[in-house]
Amino acid sequence: MIRSVKSQVKSKVRNQSWGENLSLKVMSLFVALVLWAVMLGRKDITLSKEVETQVLVPPNMQVTSEMPSRVQVEVSGPRIALKKFTNEKIFYVLDLEGLAPGSHLVRLTKDGINLPLGVRLLSLRPKEINAVITPVKD
Repeated sequence: MIRSVKSQVKSKVRNQSWGENLSLKVMSLFVALVLWAVMLGRKDITLSKEVETQVLVPPNMQVTSEMPSRVQVEVSGPRIALKKFTNEKIFYVLDLEGLAPGSHLVRLTKDGINLPLGVRLLSLRPKEINAVITPVKD
């Protein structure tokens, strides 16, 4: 009989412990799930994408060499920022405005692309291009 009383007391204690502070336990579980989801989204991911190029030339000048229409961009960042990067129309700007007429080896740098906040540029391909600039003939 003592054993049955002890087992009844133990089972009551177990049942009460699950029921006590149930709202706090549910809230703790919710907070833990939110933190888990946030940390999952903070992992950096690497992504490669081809972006169109825009060429800026000095007034009364033209580019007579073949220019790439697209540049391969490799970036890294949080999943949310990369989603914005993939959805936006992003261009690589080849700024040749400060160059004199002639042949120039132009190195592609991170200054030519405007990336969303949190996205880091890892690499560009091609790394450099040959631009031949000549005066426009009237």
